[in-house]
Amino acid sequence: MSIITKNVNALYEENKNLSMIEIFSKNEVILDENLIFPGINLLINAIKISIPQKIIIDLSGKVGEKLEDVKDEEEKLPGENGKDGKDGTAGNSSGNLCILAQDFENMENLDIKLNGGSGSDGKNGENGVNGENVYFYQGEKGKPGGMGGKNGLGGEGGFKGNCSIFIDGKLINEKIKIEAKNGENGKSGDVGKSGESGMDGTDIAKTKKGFNFKKYGIRRKQKLDYYFTNEKVEDSIYVRSRDTNNFEHKCYVKIIPKEMTKVLQDQTKAKKEEDRKEESRAKKCEPMDLNDAKIKQQDLVNYHLISQGKNSFETTTKQEEIVVPNRLYEVNNVKSNDEDYVPRLKFEIEMITEEEIESKNKANK
Repeated sequence: MSIITKNVNALYEENKNLSMIEIFSKNEVILDENLIFPGINLLINAIKISIPQKIIIDLSGKVGEKLEDVKDEEEKLPGENGKDGKDGTAGNSSGNLCILAQDFENMENLDIKLNGGSGSDGKNGENGVNGENVYFYQGEKGKPGGMGGKNGLGGEGGFKGNCSIFIDGKLINEKIKIEAKNGENGKSGDVGKSGESGMDGTDIAKTKKGFNFKKYGIRRKQKLDYYFTNEKVEDSIYVRSRDTNNFEHKCYVKIIPKEMTKVLQDQTKAKKEEDRKEESRAKKCEPMDLNDAKIKQQDLVNYHLISQGKNSFETTTKQEEIVVPNRLYEVNNVKSNDEDYVPRLKFEIEMITEEEIESKNKANK
């Protein structure tokens, strides 16, 4: 495992709240281990990049956090509205990837994933509670049922990441296997059903025809309707007080029993997109500054060229130091592998002073 890959993975494990990781090298970066940094931007800037084995760079966003089912322990009152369902959590967006180098070795070993995370499902709206029935007040309307809660919208899927790979200044994305797609939206919950209206109170009536009495709504819950007519019809009752011109002689009343019914409350409409909660909206990762990355790449190239020039100068100097004595050997017809050459010493005449001559003469007497 390369030191760079090991250190970068260790850095991520220590601090997963990073928004961006940058890898710089004045020479070569060897990638020999998967780099998995969910939702984090990654910049690799080097002179050369080598990938000796199959690896994956995965910056895909995580899926939205699943909402837990919360049971409401409070006792519901008749006609109470249902609570709205919560919107699902948005999926995290993928990080962006930028790679710049002068040389890229074994690029076919690289697999890149930049997918947005899927959003979690929204919760169902609660059903409204049925309205209260009327038992004690004859003829009174039943209480309306509660409205159903609005549905929770599914969390938005995270956005896909962008990828830019430049080798020697040229974009080569088409040569790399890249998977990048937006995350799927979570499923929206169902709208809660509205509660039924309470049962109306029973209408009660009593009629007398001759010696016969007829009762309505006593043994059986009923709603009663009636109408007046100026003609006698079956089971109609004559009302003397209405047999006048003021009532157009509509003096016969007909009572019509009806079965008790419950009227459904209007249904709640589904939640609109503009009502989506903020935590349910996907947010893109911060875009990478490609111009700044290209400037840094050029700085690396300049540094590399200067370093190469210095090394070339030092190498040339050493070669010249070797060449000079070789040329001397050639001029003097001496092979470089002969024994060490010892030059002849120059003969010099010994010089004697006048004082030394007189001293020698005295010594000879």
